Parts: sequence; C-alpha cells; structure tokens
Amino acid sequence: HTHSFEFDTRVAEALDASSQGIVSRKLRALRNKGKLLIKEFPTATLTIAHLNAYLDSLLQSDNFRPDVLILDYPDLMAINADRVRTDTGMIFKQLRGVCVSRNMAGVVVTQGNRAGNDAKTLTSSHLAEDFTKAMTADIVCTISRTNAERKLGLARVLVDAARDAEDKWMVMLSQNYTTGQFCIDSVYMNKFMEEETEKRGGGSYNDEDS
Repeated sequence: HTHSFEFDTRVAEALDASSQGIVSRKLRALRNKGKLLIKEFPTATLTIAHLNAYLDSLLQSDNFRPDVLILDYPDLMAINADRVRTDTGMIFKQLRGVCVSRNMAGVVVTQGNRAGNDAKTLTSSHLAEDFTKAMTADIVCTISRTNAERKLGLARVLVDAARDAEDKWMVMLSQNYTTGQFCIDSVYMNKFMEEETEKRGGGSYNDEDS
C-alpha cells in the first residue's frame, strides 16, 4: 500500500537571513531581563532544605529571585536508599511546593523505567519509580526516537499531560547535537502520522528521558 504523510502546517521561526531582523529585535527586548545562574551540587547530596537555603542566600547576597528553576534531575538528589520510590515521589511534591511558595516556574527531568527501553513512544506510564511524578506536574512531556530516527537526527516530543491546556499531541524535531542544537526545526504530527510512526519506526529507546 502507498501512504502519504499528512502534516498540519505550522510556521517555524528558523534562524536565517530572512528572520534575522525579527530574532534580533526579540533578543534586544530580553537583554535586560535578568541573569542566568548555573550551579552544580554533588550527586546525591542536595536536599529540599539545602535548595531552599541556597535560594535564600541568592536573595540576600545578590538580590536574585529566579523566575524559573531548572533542575537536572530530582532523582539524583539525596534519597534514602531504603525508601527510593516513596522518597522520589515526595521530592517532586516538595519541589512543586518550593516553586509555588517562591512564585517561580519549575522545570525538571526524570528517567523512564525498564519498559520504556522498548517503547517506540514514551508516555507517563513509563516513569521510573513513582508514577505520582506525573500527577504532581502541570505539564508532562516525553522525548522519544527510534534508532532509525536517531541516524536521521530526528526526535519526537509528546505533550502527554497538561493541566490547563490541550495534551496528547506530538511534534517531530530535527536536531544536531554535534553543534548543541536540540531543535533546528519542528513540525506538528497529526494522529495519522503518529500511527504511521508506531508502525514504521522500529528500534528501541534506550537512552531517552521522559
């Protein structure tokens, strides 16, 4: 059978000569929008109390109140080895509490479970340790790619859950990790395309986060 792939049209802002002026204006508007601070903590030592103390110190010493906290990743925080599953779920809840109390957005990543290694598309059901991670988050996105897609520099992002917005939709990304580009371009995948990917993708997902 012959199939045609159907894409819904989305206009992407690729960085080229035609879009240079628009992108430059947007960057100028962000020039004085605050600071980006990168901090590394030793593996398995960071606690919620330690994180709160660090954020308090930033406010007191530098008058720096972050708008966004990006944490990679909570599963490597200080966790009791005898209570990995329950402690992991509690850390995600406490991180949400930290963000709510400080009026900042929180973005974290986590790992998939063993079943996710063989899945063509990762979903919330493939979360490692405690499934309540998905229930704690406002938005859950997964990234997946088959071996064939990896060779082509492609990946798929699924918005698996969203508290106040539409979910269960997917985009395909073109990527170039060699130059550090997570997304060069993207296209929205309709249901037909998702089903075709499931049929044709093959391979396994052996190193992707959800």
